[in-house]
Amino acid sequence: SELIMTDAEVRQLKQLASRLAPAKPARLRRRSGAEEDIRESESSSAREACNEGAPKWDDAAEQDFHQDLHFRALRKLRDERERCWLEEERWLKETLQRTEDNLVKLREECSHADSQERLMQSEEEELKK
Repeated sequence: SELIMTDAEVRQLKQLASRLAPAKPARLRRRSGAEEDIRESESSSAREACNEGAPKWDDAAEQDFHQDLHFRALRKLRDERERCWLEEERWLKETLQRTEDNLVKLREECSHADSQERLMQSEEEELKK
């Protein structure tokens, strides 16, 4: 039966699982002590704003695989990671597009403010004469 595996098969299955894409994106991985200190100093509202609408990553398939080492559990894990990574990619693209749109708006506002400032300076010079 496929559920009864030899030690060699179990090692091979674990090796295959380890070669999958990282279990989670960097934004969810545990950080080093120094990075954690920096992160703690950031405001929680800023972190929440950065992750707004971010996909949720469920560890159920990972836990199932480690509890019940067999091919079906690995396949479920692979399928779940693929789904999560595709959602992560979609979210990142949407976030990047919103950020780029906001950047364009900010540049336009800066340009408008600069032209207003130049206009006011020229009017001020005219009034001084």
